Amino acid sequence: MILWMKEYGENLGTRALGQIVRSQITDALRTSSEQIILDFEGIRVMTQSFADELFRKLIEDLPRETITSRLGIRNAALTSASKLLQTRGREGPTMEEAKKDRNLGAAD
Repeated sequence: MILWMKEYGENLGTRALGQIVRSQITDALRTSSEQIILDFEGIRVMTQSFADELFRKLIEDLPRETITSRLGIRNAALTSASKLLQTRGREGPTMEEAKKDRNLGAAD
């Protein structure tokens, strides 16, 4: 199953929208055995609020195995959110990874 993110608009900007998308993904994962691909073709902007509401809460709510085996991302730069889903699953990034991703940490 492909979930075309552009159906929600070119700019994915609010927590409310992230919650809607997350609910649809969660429902689809619970009612079907299909893999779900999030396709970001045509998306111009995805805010941190939207990404947090969608990805962080998916990671909190779903087993790691479900995320790594049944949820995919395409047509998006390898962002923190997609790296998180692909490599860390429920565990989330380490503090050092989070700092690096946000360009907050300077090399000591």
